[in-house]
Amino acid sequence: MWYFAAFSLGFLGSFHCAGMCGPIALALPIYHHPRLKRQMLFLFYVLGRLVLYMLLGLLFGCFGMGLTLASSQQNLSIGLGILVLIFLLMPQTLKGKIEQAISPFQALSPLKQQMSKQLRKGSLPALFLLGLMNGLLPCGMVYMGVTGAIAQGNAMHAVVFMVFFGLGTLPVFFLLLQFRKTIQLKWGNYVKTIVPIAIACMGILFIFRGLNLGIPYISPKLELAKGFHCCHK
Repeated sequence: MWYFAAFSLGFLGSFHCAGMCGPIALALPIYHHPRLKRQMLFLFYVLGRLVLYMLLGLLFGCFGMGLTLASSQQNLSIGLGILVLIFLLMPQTLKGKIEQAISPFQALSPLKQQMSKQLRKGSLPALFLLGLMNGLLPCGMVYMGVTGAIAQGNAMHAVVFMVFFGLGTLPVFFLLLQFRKTIQLKWGNYVKTIVPIAIACMGILFIFRGLNLGIPYISPKLELAKGFHCCHK
């Protein structure tokens, strides 16, 4: 259930994010190559994005484990669900200020220059690094994915959650690759009405999960986190 939610969030969010990340994908120096090599180069770019999402899942999954151990997975899930709904109901101007405040570019401004440098190289390692750095672009949908990773209360589950989130973003970007000359990104505006609904469902799912109602997949019985630790030896 959670991995399906992660994939759906990534898929729906990719329509919204295509306006920001789409130009980067369309600017990749791969389109003059034969089809097979072009797809190989694009695959390395995609792989870089997935690896970054996995690292984010590990980092914030460990953070979620710490919160779970300090309280309980129930309280964590309910609290995150409430925060998601509050964020969803905020005025757009306030959302923009919050996203700008937590943007990684506040501390990693040289990243822009590095992305341009790798874009000019066009090699397999360069495209992998470009995908890796592209995953750090400020994006509200990635923040929602990270919230879902925290809610897992388990680092390994959080990694898998972010992998499914990343996989959900791929169909739209493969469409950009195949139909770059004819695709109209404006059609993503129609999906913008669906994205808030998906985020709201995710927040409500967090809350139901924390209520411990014993409903399979939706609100299973939760226990205090045991077992896997980030620094387990």
